[in-house]
Amino acid sequence: MEKYNNVSPLLASLILLGCTAAIADEVPLSNTETLFNATITDGSCDWLWSETVLNFPPVTVEQVKPNTALIIKPLTVSIQCTQPLTPQLKITGNTPYNNIHSVFIDGTSEHNIGFMLQPDNGSQNMPALSSFYNEGIAGKALINNIPFNLNPVAEKQQIKQIIWVGLIGMDNGSHILPGTFSASLTVTGLIP
Repeated sequence: MEKYNNVSPLLASLILLGCTAAIADEVPLSNTETLFNATITDGSCDWLWSETVLNFPPVTVEQVKPNTALIIKPLTVSIQCTQPLTPQLKITGNTPYNNIHSVFIDGTSEHNIGFMLQPDNGSQNMPALSSFYNEGIAGKALINNIPFNLNPVAEKQQIKQIIWVGLIGMDNGSHILPGTFSASLTVTGLIP
């Protein structure tokens, strides 16, 4: 019996030493946070755009007036959802004009021109050229990278939403430079 009692302290020392060694192996070398996200929706929507390219006819330098729409064209999307939803639309692109995040153009603002997008008010009538720019700047235009609520869609109903795209003359304090220009936009349909 005495032989076993002498082994017990030795065994306890080995176990304690083993635990200490295991703890020493778990010393963290660095810490970082990781974020995991997931989304569960009540349904989905199919989006079908009328065009992927809108071509505007040429305009002359004399036609370009500051803070005015020169031409307005419709961009139509058909939306059908599996549940009653209010989808959102987000436009992402280059907005080079200081403090104006609703006039898009690729590159710099040297052309003193750009494109502005506004959702239809439900009338499906083209907005007036004379008020398009001012109403857009006052808050009606789609703003870069900010989601905008579209019209509600009932279950299995297909609706058409018109986005009016205006070719805009800017008052950037510089002359109009002739040339070809464009705006490449990413249009994202969202379910909030």
